[in-house]
Amino acid sequence: METLRKYDNEQTDCVNVYESSIIQISTDQNNNFEFLLDWLEGDYARLLFESTSKIVFDLKRNPIYGNNFSGKLEIRGFSYKQDEGSYTVKFDFDTDFLGTICFKCKNFSFYVPSAPISNGGNDYLL
Repeated sequence: METLRKYDNEQTDCVNVYESSIIQISTDQNNNFEFLLDWLEGDYARLLFESTSKIVFDLKRNPIYGNNFSGKLEIRGFSYKQDEGSYTVKFDFDTDFLGTICFKCKNFSFYVPSAPISNGGNDYLL
């Protein structure tokens, strides 16, 4: 199994998740929240958010697709803001689903299979 590279908090600014799709969302008994992403054509990335709280899913189906709906959660924006020992994190979506997923967490990490090929990072949309 390939070793994943880890980027913590502000270090994630060098990882581009734009147009990646969330294919799995999971939680554990410690309130950690994890996304599994289809990151780059067959490569997968893990996004881990520690001690999450105040999770808000504000999503609706995009009517422009009608019956041609794949159900993907394709990331179109990623923002975070640090405040008093925690982070507010927000993901934006505007393809199959419209809206946001927003939450607070103590720390977050991105685990990716290779060095990022382009910068991504904070869109500052909070």
